[in-house]
Parts: sequence; structure tokens; C-alpha cells
Amino acid sequence: MGRLPPGQTLQAALVHEAYMRLSCGSEQRWDNRGHFFASAAEAMRRILIEQARRKASLRRAGERNQVPLDEIEIESLEPDDKLMEVDAVLQELEEKSALQGQIVKLRFFAGLKHEEVGALLGISEKTVRRHWNFAKVWLYQKIAIKKVR
Repeated sequence: MGRLPPGQTLQAALVHEAYMRLSCGSEQRWDNRGHFFASAAEAMRRILIEQARRKASLRRAGERNQVPLDEIEIESLEPDDKLMEVDAVLQELEEKSALQGQIVKLRFFAGLKHEEVGALLGISEKTVRRHWNFAKVWLYQKIAIKKVR
């Protein structure tokens, strides 16, 4: 989301939707700040993935309507595709290492800094950086392998 042009309302809508999911529906109690941020990051992840899947299903829709060329909005579909790839590979990483998966979610989806992640998870910043660097390389390699196939 940091790569979006300024003025996008997606960030506000995402935070609002995540808040609604976290606060409505059930009496959720968080053990600590780390638990809350992990829940918020997971909620944001799911919202973004649902949106990407919804857009992908619209692209595959069978009904086609003629639209005048000057009314067509050109948008890049690439970010949604990349997000779904990252989500699939992130699920693999979580199965391999729950801690690294948690760090990636807090850094990637919640946008927290190394120090903040360390404080929330009760580990040192150096440990967060080490796991983050390993996870980035691992995710990159897995995504690259999927593209080759």
C-alpha cells in the first residue's frame, strides 16, 4: 500500500474494515498489544486477499458488456495478483515457522518497524531482523520458483 499514489482512500477503508471486523461480532479480548496487532495484521491481510480474489473473479466473469473506449479506466491488476501470490507463499512459511510468519504479517500488513515487532513479540530487534531477512529471501525464492513453473 505504501506504493500507492497519495490520496488513496484504500488505507482508510482498510483500517475501518479491519476495525469493524475486530470490534464487531464477538467479545474479543486480547492478551496484550502483540496479540491485538497480530489480530489486526491478520484482519488486514484477509481483507486485502478477499478484495484481490473478488477482482480476479470479476476478470473471469463470463458476461461481457460493450463499453465505449473513452469510458474505460485503465488500472494495473498486477498488485492484486502479487498479493495473492504472497499470501499463498506466506501460508507455506507459517507452516514452516509460525514466528517468521508472524513477523512478516506484522511488517508487511501492519507496517510495523523492527523495534515495534520485537517489543510486541517479546524478542530482540536483532532477532526480528534476522528472521525478517530470512523470511524475505525464502518468500522471494518461493515466488520466483512458482513463476518459473
